[in-house]
Amino acid sequence: MNTQKYPATLIFFLFILIITVAIPHQSHAENKTYKLKFQGVYPPAHLNIKKVVFPWIEEIKKQSNGRLIIEYYPPNAIVKDKESYTAVEYGILDILAYAQGRNPGKFPLADILELPFLFPNSEVGSQVAWELNKKYPVWGKEYKGTKILWHWVSATAQMITTKKPVHNLSDLKGLKIIGWSPNLQAVPKTLGANGINIPPMDTYMALERGVADGVHASYAAIGPFKLAETASYVTESNSMVVPFYCVINKRTYKRLPKDLQNLLNDTTGLKMSKKAGKSLDEGANLGLEAVIKKGIKRITLTPAEYQVWKKRTLPLRETWITTMEKKGYRNIRDMLKDIELLTEKYMSN
Repeated sequence: MNTQKYPATLIFFLFILIITVAIPHQSHAENKTYKLKFQGVYPPAHLNIKKVVFPWIEEIKKQSNGRLIIEYYPPNAIVKDKESYTAVEYGILDILAYAQGRNPGKFPLADILELPFLFPNSEVGSQVAWELNKKYPVWGKEYKGTKILWHWVSATAQMITTKKPVHNLSDLKGLKIIGWSPNLQAVPKTLGANGINIPPMDTYMALERGVADGVHASYAAIGPFKLAETASYVTESNSMVVPFYCVINKRTYKRLPKDLQNLLNDTTGLKMSKKAGKSLDEGANLGLEAVIKKGIKRITLTPAEYQVWKKRTLPLRETWITTMEKKGYRNIRDMLKDIELLTEKYMSN
């Protein structure tokens, strides 16, 4: 602007006008209420929702002075489960919590968390999962259109059988063991059993009728799927976990004022991964209490037998690594080394 053409008083009033317009705009942004739709992977009564998600939602509301409201919806409430990632990617949902394995092929790196005999429990595995996301940029690239808020993994899977106790691989050989995902089926199959695909809701009936001899699932599944009513034995193998994620639509996140973005960042990440994992371990403990109350016999693998089971499943690990390397993924073996180191770190914490 050539100031010589305009009186000083006019320039002053123009300046005041600009400030006057700008200030209400900023004030409006600071006072605006943002409501986000969050569809989860668990019903509201689930321990993870009651003890982790709902308290987090309340914390967000309190710390934002009511400016950020997160509304929780159970599975299928807004969109069908299998369409949920597409929904959050395009903004139909703002936040989504879901299992990677329910969208086969979409998150190939997450399958590393399902390799057998990696984690002792959910709390450790959940923190390790978050650390992998933070260290390897390629991890986040698979979550197109979203920003990862936290990760967690299920409680560890055990061999739950109806009639035959399983102390070793010989006992497992030939048994028909249900797995609720390809990887949950692959482990018993590699160990000598017959892995069969039966949905969770049909498992009780299959076990009761003798269609299957057992199920490869965590203690946390004992109560919800009435497994204690059919099981006679549980072989505690801690054989594998199932990974989960919570993401927010990137456009939703970027539309939020910086202070609300920071609030989401500060209340999620590693601390939320740990809380989520701890809640699933607590759920597994409730299942264990049901097992004890029912008088179901618990069998603990000897350290030597545990190593036999672990060694027998190593081909699953090598096959997965080779497949991923052929697809062009790098640092897969480094990720596995990191998993081992981080597991030791969080076990000692």
